[in-house]
Amino acid sequence: MIRKIFEKNLASFCKNALLMSGLSEKDAETTAEVLSQTDSIGIHSHGTKNLRLYIEKIKAGALDPKAQQKVVSAGEAFAIIDAGDGMGMVSSTAAMSKAMELAKKSGIGFVTVKNGCHFGAAGYYANMAAERGMVCLLYTSDA
Repeated sequence: MIRKIFEKNLASFCKNALLMSGLSEKDAETTAEVLSQTDSIGIHSHGTKNLRLYIEKIKAGALDPKAQQKVVSAGEAFAIIDAGDGMGMVSSTAAMSKAMELAKKSGIGFVTVKNGCHFGAAGYYANMAAERGMVCLLYTSDA
């Protein structure tokens, strides 16, 4: 039997699980959106199948559900964000937003994240730029 799961229901499930794990409303919503959209475009290896892993990392103290990312250094075309060992989807969404803001002003925006974790599918963040008519290069050193 084939069963359909609608993206908004999947996102709601993920958000609720993340809220129960200690994430703020906003951070749970951001993470749930990234995971569910990743599944909806067929990249299941980096989508909601990892939700359990993230929750286990929170329980083990390897991820801080209350982390507040902050810009620790910045210039006209660059920024460094300290993710504070928080959810990679949250810091990476913030980093891409910052990179696009810088690029709009300077023509290029280079943002790096330190003390982060796995951010899911890179394509999600590339789509953020593409939807605004921008090009991006992104990478991670975290597997």
